[in-house]
Amino acid sequence: MERPTRRRQSTRSPTFGDMPNDLPMLTAVGHSYAMANAHPDVLRAAHHRALANDEDGVAQLLEQFVDTLVRRPDRLIPGSTVREFSRP
Repeated sequence: MERPTRRRQSTRSPTFGDMPNDLPMLTAVGHSYAMANAHPDVLRAAHHRALANDEDGVAQLLEQFVDTLVRRPDRLIPGSTVREFSRP
């Protein structure tokens, strides 16, 4: 993550992670998502939660982002119109 952080970062881009090696990426952006089965440190650091890896959490959120973009492109800011997933 060191090299890309020297470039202009987008704080609006969502990032997804589950292990401690993802922490620099998750803390460098404005909208970070921890997978439901993530390491405890990642769960504490992320702004939002997604379904677990084996539940296709990233795919589910990306589908919502695209759906929101198609329906309401003016409102597509990660974390504002996309609901977070949680286990029942």
